[in-house]
Amino acid sequence: MKLIILGAGSRGRVYARYAKKYGAQILAVADTDKERLEKFAKLYDIPARGLYSTWEEALEGEKYAHGVINATPDRVHYASTMAALEKGYNVLLEKPMSPVEKECRDMVDRAEEKDLVLMVCHVLRYSPFFEKLKEIIDSGEIGNIVNFQLTENVIYWHFAHSYVRGIFRNEKISSPWILAKSCHDLDIITYLMGKRCNRVTSIG
Repeated sequence: MKLIILGAGSRGRVYARYAKKYGAQILAVADTDKERLEKFAKLYDIPARGLYSTWEEALEGEKYAHGVINATPDRVHYASTMAALEKGYNVLLEKPMSPVEKECRDMVDRAEEKDLVLMVCHVLRYSPFFEKLKEIIDSGEIGNIVNFQLTENVIYWHFAHSYVRGIFRNEKISSPWILAKSCHDLDIITYLMGKRCNRVTSIG
């Protein structure tokens, strides 16, 4: 499998490392930070011709990839994912898909129209702990779940560097807290319960 990585930040590096470990070849990477781009290239043996300063250039420049790992900022997800799908690429998309419901629906519709994989990085579903919990709940051995409480504990330094000083400090450039931090929680609750959500209330 040959991949394009959009975004060489921490998430892009994590998925690239995993992809390489399991035999994928990383053809290209795009990031606006030149230093980060060059470090990424050294880690994954990407030649200079595979380095791009924008996601648009990467999607235009690469012709032989099978898929895209989209680890761009939240507000860039929609445009970059739609462009990748138009090019015929399967896409692994970092969460949250988008802070805009219509954009989420449009991405899913386009992937289905083109018979492509669009997968969101809700990684908790695949951890042994939650897989076992899902198995126990589905078996019915503990009865029907009538109340499910999950607390998102965020330590002070994580809050400070991400949500006060970091990219998530402002909804205009990222997503609200419930999506930026808690979409894993929302997904794992829905997954474990196996039911459709009717209403979400966020209290901070």
